[in-house]
Amino acid sequence: MSTKSMLIAVAVLCIVAVSGCNQVAQNTTTFNRYYMTSLKVSTSADIIPIIGAKDELLTQGENAVASWGETREESVIWFNTVAFDDTTSRAIRKYAFVANPNSKDFESKAAQTMRFDAELVINPTVLSEPYANDNARKIAILKSVLTDFNDDFLPLIQDGKILNSGSLMVNQLVKGLLVKLDASPALAANLPNITGMKFDHMTLGAGKTRMLIEGDIVKLKVMTGCIVKDFDKRLDVAGM
Repeated sequence: MSTKSMLIAVAVLCIVAVSGCNQVAQNTTTFNRYYMTSLKVSTSADIIPIIGAKDELLTQGENAVASWGETREESVIWFNTVAFDDTTSRAIRKYAFVANPNSKDFESKAAQTMRFDAELVINPTVLSEPYANDNARKIAILKSVLTDFNDDFLPLIQDGKILNSGSLMVNQLVKGLLVKLDASPALAANLPNITGMKFDHMTLGAGKTRMLIEGDIVKLKVMTGCIVKDFDKRLDVAGM
């Protein structure tokens, strides 16, 4: 089995494993497509035909493409986005997001969930900066993830309310992580661990995040709600 096939299988198995906690089926489609993009390898010609489904909206900026949608009852929103190098047209950043913040299950906050995955080629300037220690370096890289995310989404969000709402939720999510890390920089040491770094989202409750840095690639996974349960046992966390 190829690496790409294994990753897709991992994504599917993870969806099945957590289906008992009000997880939405949209995860399967959204994150399968996320795993199908390989940074520095996949081109815009590879991605554009597969990034969207018939019932989704699609928009293209100068250097990025995004698909997004919502369920009929507007309880779940999602997006897939890929940004390309403007010289080679190869993928250098990718994002996937699914949230059901408007769950009808008012008896349990855990029914509200959010997952955001990102993988980016790190800005060389960020990598070359001198840092006081490794924790400071991790925090600087996470800040650069948010900067790149906003730069990629700014030309796209005008095309749709859903895409704009999702990007605002991601901003709130990552800014919350940065506030926590700025207050306690030592917590950054937990980011690469399979158990992740714990945090509390202001509206969605308990969350966890894991971030790996491999050469000039950063991989980020953030989750809130019931999908955080057994975070370290999830195949998509272990297989980052």
